[in-house]
Amino acid sequence: MTGKKAKKTTQQKEQGLYVAIVPVKIIIEHGDTILQEYEDDIDIPFDETTNEGKQYIAKFLYLTNEKRLSTESALFTIASEAVNEEAQQITAKISTPTYHELQLRVKRKGEIR
Repeated sequence: MTGKKAKKTTQQKEQGLYVAIVPVKIIIEHGDTILQEYEDDIDIPFDETTNEGKQYIAKFLYLTNEKRLSTESALFTIASEAVNEEAQQITAKISTPTYHELQLRVKRKGEIR
């Protein structure tokens, strides 16, 4: 691990909640055409009291221990998967022919906080 830690607020310390803030650049493309490009911060809550938090903890441990990813790479992987999952839910509602398929790219943007 690189030694980077997610920030904790006083309230979060009491609850045992850590939140990693992963800055990303999201690019939506259609073929070679960029339709939209924007920056966002993806919050990854590591919390043992919620199912989502437990899943993030398990995924993080798997990526760092089994796959030997660095802390930063594991957090970026988790954030990318969250963005892709949300995008799939949105695009699943839209029925389009395959030749109109949109692509989503997620890039690192800045330091994880």
